[in-house]
Order: sequence, then structure tokens, then C-alpha cells
Amino acid sequence: MSLALGLALAGCVPPRSLPDREVHWVEATLTASGGSTLEGIYRHRTERGNGSVWRVVTDRTEGVVSAPRSPPLTFDSARPSAADPWPLVLQHAIAAVPAEVRLDDRGRPLSLLDPEHWAAQARQAVDQADVPGASADALIDPDGFVVNLARTFPGLPAAHEEWRRTERLAGLVAHRTERCGPKRRDGGHRVVRCEGSAVAEPSTRGDLFDTSCWTEVHWDAEGLLKVESGYSGTLITSGEGPDPVDLPIAGQRLLARER
Repeated sequence: MSLALGLALAGCVPPRSLPDREVHWVEATLTASGGSTLEGIYRHRTERGNGSVWRVVTDRTEGVVSAPRSPPLTFDSARPSAADPWPLVLQHAIAAVPAEVRLDDRGRPLSLLDPEHWAAQARQAVDQADVPGASADALIDPDGFVVNLARTFPGLPAAHEEWRRTERLAGLVAHRTERCGPKRRDGGHRVVRCEGSAVAEPSTRGDLFDTSCWTEVHWDAEGLLKVESGYSGTLITSGEGPDPVDLPIAGQRLLARER
């Protein structure tokens, strides 16, 4: 095989994991449910360990929570304040614990290497934060942590495939099924866009109605470069009375490799 042909074929095959070196990422999110919104900026680092294991840590979290008839609540983990909303303090305390994560051959997180060690470190981080300790119990969940991490790093889909994955949407565990289009070139990298719908896990408390979703993944010779995704639809949940409540929901997420 000639060198030129080998390079051309290599360019047609997506990398099978995150970049091998230490990488800094920025993630921007916007979610809305009813009249409330949450804007978040997260700064992550990934670094390859042995084999299919990567080390993942969140260095900084910034957020703004807005609700009807209430002043916005802001948060920056780099500038702690007594007025910080404790759910965001709690979220960052857990995300800032370094996690050793196994990835599949497309770069999607599968499991923690040592879930018991991670849970112990997360509990210690929460104990050091000024938040209600009992509130962290549901979040110190290795499986749930991996599900949320896979929402940020979903892996690389194949062109023309039906891409199925599980993640949290509007607080519910949901299954999204998207049909991926052809792979196309955009400058020096490749792009695949996938579109479909999301349904709630039957065992979860609540439901999703007519919820559409999409994902666009960009990669280059090193690996994952950028992921954009979004969803919109209706959340059906219980209200204060006997009747269910329908809330419009929407979300958008952008993860981009910085350096």
C-alpha cells in the first residue's frame, strides 16, 4: 500500500477514542423547563491512562439559575460565595473528583475503573463543601455519574447508523434514538449529524412527550473535536394536585476541544 493511499484511508476511518494526550475542553449548556433556565459553563480535562482507561476531571463550573419571580442565582467554583446555590456547589464538588473511566472503542464512557474509590472520594469532597450532606446521596452514584459523563462525551457515531444511547434529559433517564446521515468533510475534519427522538425510561418518575433530539459530532486526526446536541419537547410530571403537569422543555449542549 502506498503512503498516500494509507493516509487517505486513515482519514476516512474515525479515531476510536479521545485524543491520547492531555486535553482541555469547554462545555456550554442551556436547559429550560417551564419558565426556569439553567446556563452552565464547565471546563474539563481528559488524559489517557492504560489501555482503554481515561482520567477525567472538571476543573471549573460556572452557572446561572433563573426562575420566574426570582432574581437569578449565579455560581463560579473559582470564586466561592456564601450565596452560592448549593445544588451547583454539590454538582461541582462531585465533578471535581478525578475519575478513571473505561471507554468503548468509539470513546463513550462505559464504567468507572474503581467505583468504590471514586464514591469514597466524592463523599469526602461533599463533606468538605458547605451543603446539606444528605442531598448528595443520590448524586454519589457511580452508574449515574457515568451516564452523565457519556452525555458530555457521547463517542463517535458511524455514518448511516441508528445511534442509540441513554442519558439524562430534563432530569429523567431517557433513551434517545437518532438516525445518522452521511459523513462529510468540513475543512480539516469530519462531521456526522444524527437526528431522532427521545423517550423516558419506563421506570423513571415522569415521561417525555413528542421530544425530538439531534447530535452533530466533529473529529480530526487526533480524535473528538466538538459535539453539539439538543432536544425539545414536553415533560409530563406530577404536580401538587391529582392531575399531571405538562412542561415545555428544551436543551442545547456544546463541547469543544480547546488545547
